Amino acid sequence: MSYVRMQFGAALSLALSITGCSEPDVRDFIWPTSGTVEPQRLSSSFGPRVRGSRSDTYDWHRGIDVPVPPGSPIYAAAAGKVKRAGDDPSYADRIVQIEHCDDDGCFYTNYVHLTAVAVSIGEQVEQGDLIALSGYGESGFPHLHFEIRDGRPEQDHCVHPLHMLPTPSWLAPQVAIGTVQGDGPGEVSVDVTIEIPGLFPTLKRVEIVTADRATGATLEERVFDVDEWNQEFTSLDGPDEADDPNHKYIHVDPAMFNVDTPVYSLRLRFGDLKGNDASDDFHVTVRASDVHGNESVATYP
Repeated sequence: MSYVRMQFGAALSLALSITGCSEPDVRDFIWPTSGTVEPQRLSSSFGPRVRGSRSDTYDWHRGIDVPVPPGSPIYAAAAGKVKRAGDDPSYADRIVQIEHCDDDGCFYTNYVHLTAVAVSIGEQVEQGDLIALSGYGESGFPHLHFEIRDGRPEQDHCVHPLHMLPTPSWLAPQVAIGTVQGDGPGEVSVDVTIEIPGLFPTLKRVEIVTADRATGATLEERVFDVDEWNQEFTSLDGPDEADDPNHKYIHVDPAMFNVDTPVYSLRLRFGDLKGNDASDDFHVTVRASDVHGNESVATYP
């Protein structure tokens, strides 16, 4: 049994009892499905996922899905101006989009799969105002799809919403190195597994470094970062490259995840990394971090 699974049951009740108190920094958002700072259970997180409604195909998800009964109130996560409201040609379902600007720039929140909208374009709303009622997604499952777009309203600027929604910071993603094998002279592939509690799937970044064991000199570095991956591989015109699980010699393999899954699990295969000709002459370090900056490290050998 994995470390995360062993710790999950005992830590979950503690985390819920101290929600909001264990945060290392103050967050300004509230959860749009509750209108409070209490974290909500997710049925899909940001980034790679297996989409059960489409025959378990790989899919890149630009927001989070929060299960709620149809007709549930949806609240503004922060104060701002309504930019979209109701039916929109860019979306299959009703949407509300709110622009939030300050001296440091703007960001945008999207609320999708709505049965009714309670605001109008151009309206100024305050944090916690009722803006809509929830509905059903394409899958037929009742939930709110919620996005945060940083800097611009286009989807390539989506970032992990748990950067800003309040969630406890109490357990770093756990990383394990699996198979390490040669791809050719001086080249290796490394399999990595990441696990993080399903209630707070806050995974942000996985970095891998190969180094010469004798000198410590870095041979190669490679990064999988969910925010950077979205910006780099989201296509605004034409087929969406983000829906391909293979880029930069990295293969992304998420496990099935839903509201009842206790652990969010992701496997990454980093291929064609620079190693040394002799298998025992190089060293591998993998770091996994979440949106709070919590980090865990695994090494090989």
